[in-house]
Amino acid sequence: MREATQNEEVSWFKGDAPAAMGALAFGLYRGAVGEGPPAPSMALAPLRRKRWIYLGVYDPRFVFGVAAVNLGYASNAFAYLGDIGGRGPRAWSAVGTPWSARADRRRARWAAGGDAFEIELPEGARAGHARGALAVGGVAVRFDLALVAPDARSAVTCVAPAGDDARGRWIVTVKDNTLTATGTVRWGDAERAVSAPAIFDVTDAYAPRHTVWRWASFAGRDREGRRAAVNLCALHNDSERARENVLWLDGAPRALGAVHFHFDASAPGSAPWRIAGDGVDLRFEPSGMRVGHENLAVVKSRFVQPYGLFHGEVRGVRFEGVPGVVEDHDALW
Repeated sequence: MREATQNEEVSWFKGDAPAAMGALAFGLYRGAVGEGPPAPSMALAPLRRKRWIYLGVYDPRFVFGVAAVNLGYASNAFAYLGDIGGRGPRAWSAVGTPWSARADRRRARWAAGGDAFEIELPEGARAGHARGALAVGGVAVRFDLALVAPDARSAVTCVAPAGDDARGRWIVTVKDNTLTATGTVRWGDAERAVSAPAIFDVTDAYAPRHTVWRWASFAGRDREGRRAAVNLCALHNDSERARENVLWLDGAPRALGAVHFHFDASAPGSAPWRIAGDGVDLRFEPSGMRVGHENLAVVKSRFVQPYGLFHGEVRGVRFEGVPGVVEDHDALW
């Protein structure tokens, strides 16, 4: 496969993420943006703002995910544990008032109905954590994880227009697939000792009323034993002005071009997926699937998130059986 030249790779990054983005500037940046851009001028802007943090832990034996989502006029949260090649996912989800979920660029909290958790992302040399206590039909769920990032510059920030007719509306997404999570996850009588690659997705957006995306995320080791991870998205944050597609190799991010997802929509949790693009040729084999269908009157969301193993090649980096997830998401919000 053709390798990206050094000049190509540099051109896809706009530069280093600013501490404060005083004016809107679309593009892909190295590092995590601090504050900004300014809020767009639009009716009911605070109610139309969407903010969330998702944490994924990709162990060769299982996948664990947890997120808190503030939708402006409502909120929701979820957690799940899915074994690779084993039992289907154990899942918890909740819907709450706007103040049930809090999310900013570094921290997310959920508290409602006796369930609570917090995600605090690492910053520089300071470790982060994810801690929570939930209940699913009388089954206790507990997790306590320390989160460490190898380098503050391993994160990337994508500042993208919110659709073709954005009119100043924007989507800011910060992602880092180079974290390490250590600790424990207990779901009823099932306990998992964790020492595994982890990723985060921080999103702050004035998204289009109808938003659709396809997403792939995985992290582990390549066939040469190097730390390697990939984030790919299509139909969302996906234009020549800004694209969030990235390969991390030994902690360093490399920008990627557009990709296309091919899958059987009638069997997304059992049939293989293929993801292809310039320098990208991946096969995903599902092991199980988390499904979410929310109908909150003004908010409707339908998604499937299979978890399993990735095989293939990205810019000459070869993968064989690396854990992660794919997602097909369609939201009206």
